[in-house]
Amino acid sequence: MDTIEDDMTISTDVKQHLLRSFHESMLVAGWSFTGSGPNEKMRQMLVEFHVIHAELLLLEESHLEIIVDITRKMGNGMADYSRRAAVTGQLCIESIIDFDLYCHYAAGLVGEGLTRMFAQPGKDQPLPAELLALANSAGLFVQKVDIIRDFREDIEEQRCFWPKEIWGREVYGIALGRPAFTRMEEMYQPENEHQALWALSGMIVDALKHVLDILDYIHLVQQTQMFEFFALPQIISIARLNRCYMNSTIFHGETDIGRVETAFLVAQSSSSSAVVHVFRKYVRELRNKIVPEDPNYVDLLVACVKIELRIERHCSNVVSGHDGGNTPISGPDPCATPGQLAYKHVPDEDLEARARNIVASGRARSASWINQFAQTLSLTHNTLLVFLGLLGTFLLYKYRV
Repeated sequence: MDTIEDDMTISTDVKQHLLRSFHESMLVAGWSFTGSGPNEKMRQMLVEFHVIHAELLLLEESHLEIIVDITRKMGNGMADYSRRAAVTGQLCIESIIDFDLYCHYAAGLVGEGLTRMFAQPGKDQPLPAELLALANSAGLFVQKVDIIRDFREDIEEQRCFWPKEIWGREVYGIALGRPAFTRMEEMYQPENEHQALWALSGMIVDALKHVLDILDYIHLVQQTQMFEFFALPQIISIARLNRCYMNSTIFHGETDIGRVETAFLVAQSSSSSAVVHVFRKYVRELRNKIVPEDPNYVDLLVACVKIELRIERHCSNVVSGHDGGNTPISGPDPCATPGQLAYKHVPDEDLEARARNIVASGRARSASWINQFAQTLSLTHNTLLVFLGLLGTFLLYKYRV
């Protein structure tokens, strides 16, 4: 469906019909579509759709029902945005709310569908809405990072997915003595590079808001197959997002991580502890790159610090292991069961306040603050005694020599 939605050579009426009926067409034996433009990368898949149809028929009935349901929702959502583009001549996103809704149709529903297939306890036991919300948020994160990276390609295809609420902010122009952008095409003009970088920074802040949900969802995916399928796109996306900050090549072409780095990430996608380490690594790298003149400086620092605090506090039993006893360092994992997720959609005021306090004190620019925070969580009485004993032994040895 993504191929159909993005193809600007397909007429509006044909595209509307294809998208809104795709969930029915894919179940029709012999159905295919040969009208895609010659430059569409996935054109051949639609031409030979009979191969996919045959595989669909091999699925369990419950899984096929979920796929059909998600396809129906996605197709209708994509058709709504496609119809808007037909009226205005290009697809333009105005608000962050609208941006989230588009990404929900494009990718959030995929996360929801996978969660329903791999984690559904049974037809009579629906999944908690909070769990599906986390899955949706994870899908939004991947989609938003892709949209950030595909800036130039989308502009050339008359698709403006970056929300104007972000790139049109006056503060980005005021910082440089310029007016706000009125057209996205202005962002790849050389004289507007710095202002465009601030808009890019704003997009990164918006994407980072989903990482807390991803960290929670990591703990809820029990099946190894599901975990690896979920984890790899997430850690690749955080690596790509880190690469995007202050990177003006985005406005002239696609930027990506290298093959060696990708291979490293593939190797890290098999366990929750490794995935959490990857998130911590790239968020720290991003935090250390933030420049003070960036109008998003505080918001970016707060976003990064909140993620690091969540990792060190709520997920410390994953990152640091146990303190030698039978109790995790951070106490019982608050993300252990779907039933404990209701608090996730209530603003974590304590986390926000602590993050802003760290930023306000200037400690966010130092690598030591997070280590100090972790130490306060893990330095038990027994650990302290061992440390003092080793220190005493060292001093005795030193002065005897």
